[in-house]
Order: sequence, then structure tokens, then C-alpha cells
Amino acid sequence: MCIRDRYKSLITKEMRGKCKWIKDIRGDINRTFPEILNSDQKELSELVIRKLENVLIAISFKCPKIGYCQGMNYVVGFMLLVSDLEEEEVFWAFIALERDRLIQDQLQICGVNGMYMEGFPKMHYIMECFHAAFAELMPKLKLQFDRIRLIDLLWAHKWIFAFFLFSFPFSYCIRFWDYVLAHGISGSIRISLAIVTANKQKLEGKDFNECYQVLSSFIDGKNLPNAEEIVKIADHMKITPGTLRGLKSSNYQTESIADFKRLPSNIRDDVEEEARMNSVNVTEPVKAASRSIPI
Repeated sequence: MCIRDRYKSLITKEMRGKCKWIKDIRGDINRTFPEILNSDQKELSELVIRKLENVLIAISFKCPKIGYCQGMNYVVGFMLLVSDLEEEEVFWAFIALERDRLIQDQLQICGVNGMYMEGFPKMHYIMECFHAAFAELMPKLKLQFDRIRLIDLLWAHKWIFAFFLFSFPFSYCIRFWDYVLAHGISGSIRISLAIVTANKQKLEGKDFNECYQVLSSFIDGKNLPNAEEIVKIADHMKITPGTLRGLKSSNYQTESIADFKRLPSNIRDDVEEEARMNSVNVTEPVKAASRSIPI
């Protein structure tokens, strides 16, 4: 069977009937980039919905250990938009991204394979790497964030898990993706740290609410230098193998839930409202049985 026929065989009417994720996929699609799907261009909206559904169904069969989880709809939707809706191209691109590959990268965490599997094992590992690198490169700011309990569930976690799509302008996401594709998933750690570095003066010495406002206000690009400047900062981030010593990623999920429950009620309400809009479970974000985004 040729490659083109392989993709088509995964999205037949018969295969749709066998897809156990079809209800979840269809429920999430309408929440993906609503400014496009709810536009006046009905034909375009229907085309995007159909192609997004096709790719997500095909992925669920091709990668049974992943199946489908919330968040994949944004990643695949973004890939469709930048590829002029070439759904088959997007399918094979996601399959390539899903697999680890050899990159001369000190962290050697490349593919997204463990980011979307139940329990999100790679996501926990990546966040431990992020914390270790943050503490090494900006120790005073890291201590400040710990002291004011500015947990990464509110910012870095959702930046990295959704490849910046929830929180940054579309044009920035395109450049950040280019960087991550070149450097592997660890590139997302560098980009995240570069964003913090670019806003360091606005964050130092500030309280919880002031820091939270800075880190949650990037969607319009106002508090950011241009994307190229962020990439230049990321290139100078030196994340060494020693940064990873002594990591205990199994502790991350328990601590994240406990930290979230200790947040001020108004902040929890804001986060939960945002989560409801995206159909995300934040109160139990990392249960192995859960298939929602660990925001």
C-alpha cells in the first residue's frame, strides 16, 4: 500500500465508525480557533472542520498509545492553517513530530510522543527540566516565583504543552515552532526562558498579581520584543546536562495539584473559566486516567 493510500484508509466511513475518540474529537473541534470556525465564511469553516477531524481520526489509529487528547486539536489545527489545509501533509508531519529523532541537543528530548500519552510522562519530565534550567539561569527570580507561589500551571506549563498557541500571537507561534522543530522539544524550554528573560525587569521584586498579569498578557504581543529577538535570547540559553541531575518527575504532578489549590480564589476562578472555554480539567490535571490538558 502506498503512503497516500495508507492515510486514506484511516479515514474511511468504516474507520470513523470504529474510532473510539470520535465524540471527543468532534466536541473539541468547534473550540479550536473559533475566530475562524465561527466566521461568516461557512464553506471555509466546514472545510477546516472536516480536515481537522480527518487528521485527528487518522492519528488516533496510527498512534494508538496516544489516541486523542485535548490540546492535539490546537496543534493539528495550527499545522493545517500554516500548510494551506494540506491534511495529508499535516498527518505525516505530526507522525514525524511524535517520534524521537537524533538531534545534537544536550537535553535529547525531541519527539512529542510522551506529551500526549496517558499520564503525560514526557510533559512532567520537560517541566522538571524547565525548573532546573530556570533555577540555574535565573536563581533569584526562581526563588521569588517560589516565594509568591506563582506556579507554572498558570504560565510555562500551558506555553510548552500547547506549543505557545494559547498565549501568543499567531505570527510569534510560527517563529517559535520553527525554533522547536530545529532544536527538539527542549527548544520550547529555551523559548520559555527567553520570554521570561525579556520581561525580567518587569517581574523582579513584584508580587503575585503583578507577575501573573505580565506572564498572562502576551496574546496581543504588547509586552514582548519581536519574535526574532526572543529566538536570539533563546540561542544564548546554556542548558547543560548537569541541570538534569537529581530530577524526580514523579513528584511534579502531585505538587502541581497542591499548588493550584493554594492559589487565591480569584486566580483559580480565572484559570478554571479559561479551562472551561477550552474544555480542560485543571483540578485534576495529571491523573493517568485523564485525557484533558494538564494546563
